[in-house]
Amino acid sequence: MFMLIIGLIIFFGAHLQKRLIPAFRIRLMERTGEKGFKGIITLMMAIGLCLIIRGYWVSDFIFLYNFGSWGLILNNITMILAVAFLGLGHSKSRFRKHFRHPMLLSIILWSISHLLVNGDLKSVVLFLSFGIWAFAEIILINRSTVHFQLFAGGSLKGDIRFFLIVSFIYFLISIIHLYLGVNPFY
Repeated sequence: MFMLIIGLIIFFGAHLQKRLIPAFRIRLMERTGEKGFKGIITLMMAIGLCLIIRGYWVSDFIFLYNFGSWGLILNNITMILAVAFLGLGHSKSRFRKHFRHPMLLSIILWSISHLLVNGDLKSVVLFLSFGIWAFAEIILINRSTVHFQLFAGGSLKGDIRFFLIVSFIYFLISIIHLYLGVNPFY
């Protein structure tokens, strides 16, 4: 569990440094240059991600809860919404104008969906921390942004394309889960 937690701290620290410690960011960028700085942040994220993955797999399974079949049903509904919000950030759908942070909302929904079906301690630590991070990012972005304009475009064609892409991506995610030995449907 220790490796998982250290990985999460490094990964989220690399993401949040811009908003939480801008003085550190400026000093490091002055010393290393912009490319060097981006390289350091990318390396931090990669190290954090590797520690998260390795830490998750070596951590003991400590059971906390089980929502049963209802958790599985809600998981699939929430995952479809998570995939939709992830795609919405890049779409030309009319739905995009209603949401300011679709990709961060996607991470929150992704974490909730996985908490519904993974009731062990290491999963709660992993998925809950991603949800909290995304929520914190939304708050920090909203506080730092003075003028924001919502997406004003979109069309019926964009809506149809969005729906088809979301359906296909959800299908692919389901196939990948089945291939990895995790059945998302029962």
